[in-house]
This record gives sequence, C-alpha cells and structure tokens, in this order.
Amino acid sequence: MLIGIACLVPALAEAQSCVRPPTGLVSWWRGEGSAKDTLKGNTGVASSGTRYVAGKVGRAFAFDGLNDVVLVADAPSLGFASTSSFTIELWAYRISSTSTMHLMGKRQGCGGPPFYGVAIGPGAFPSTSFPLNTWTHTAVTYNGD
Repeated sequence: MLIGIACLVPALAEAQSCVRPPTGLVSWWRGEGSAKDTLKGNTGVASSGTRYVAGKVGRAFAFDGLNDVVLVADAPSLGFASTSSFTIELWAYRISSTSTMHLMGKRQGCGGPPFYGVAIGPGAFPSTSFPLNTWTHTAVTYNGD
C-alpha cells in the first residue's frame, strides 16, 4: 500500500513537472489549492488557517506549526492490518527549528493503535534529516513485521 502526500510547508519553487503516480498508490493529496485526494476520493478538509503556496511541483500545503491541519476521514483504503506493508512518501520544506513537528499521520486522538506517521523530533526523524529552507523528500516503509 502506498500513500502519497503532496509537498508540505511553504517555499518559493521553480516550475517542475510531476511524475506519474506509481501503481498501487492509494491516495495522493497534491495541495493544489484544496485537500482533494486525486486518486481515491479520500478528500480532506483544510482547517485552522492551512494555506496553499508555491511548492516543489505546483502548489503545496502551508502550515504555521501551531494548529494548521488537513483532516481526512477514516476510510477502508486508509486502514490496514498491522501485518500489512505500506509506504508513506512526502516532500517537506522546513522553515522552523521547532523541536517536534508532525508531518503526516493516522491515529485515534492521541492514543494508541492503529497509528502511523512521519514526524521530526524525539522518537522520530532527527531534525538534521530535514534541513531548514531545503526541500526534502522522505519515504517511510513498513514491511508488516
């Protein structure tokens, strides 16, 4: 299972072309002025001031790091057994040195399983993995073990 996320966080970007979605991609939130999933209809709702700015390719979601979020309702295509393999992929442009940043995730409130995500901070990616003012591509794969 592949889950694609569009470019996150603001930046000025040169025009580039996007690649074709890979086979098996479940959802793709491109951030092209909306939180629409361009593949499976898992469209999100941008709230708390989420903006759209120039991205790595086209437009991107812009979050201020306080409370901006894109919420996507639970759906069968986004849920899978703990033994299922999946990959989460995204581009991020970090402009703040805040010690903890949640870039993408699925969880029930602040509690336990099912839970998956991509974050910067303790127990997650070190901040050096996402240098400031630089586009960074990240893919996280879970093999089901």
